Amino acid sequence: MEAIWVRTEKSILENENKCLEKMKHDPPYNKSGLHCSRNWDGWLCWDDTPAGNYASQNCPDYFVNFERTGPYCGRNWDGWLCWDDTPAGTYASQSCPDYFSDLNPTEMATKYCAEDGQWFHHPESNMTWTNYTLCVGNNREILTVSSSFNF
Repeated sequence: MEAIWVRTEKSILENENKCLEKMKHDPPYNKSGLHCSRNWDGWLCWDDTPAGNYASQNCPDYFVNFERTGPYCGRNWDGWLCWDDTPAGTYASQSCPDYFSDLNPTEMATKYCAEDGQWFHHPESNMTWTNYTLCVGNNREILTVSSSFNF
């Protein structure tokens, strides 16, 4: 198992180095208006993105070498967080994102992997859903906006 972690860490560091080189060599953002600067977030390399635009990528496959037994839910990017492969019948949880000032990063977001190996679907929308309710606390406006996303 330790060898898997060493390979995983090596892969992450290699991707970080590639990203830093790419950021160093790519020309500067030269369009007018606000933008989010290119960066390495610890998992993925992100290009400059104009403000108001949505950027997305597939979750990285750093952990594909783990052996799975039984059904599981595949890794998933829900629009705010990246979720790892999760065994069926269990909850995955992680700290709420810290890149939105109105969210509480000391709380936990959760996502349920059903017994059949499918991510939980919200009964009202029938869309895959992540529970961010603890992240927003009593802020009704954010709770309403976040519930409109297909997490």
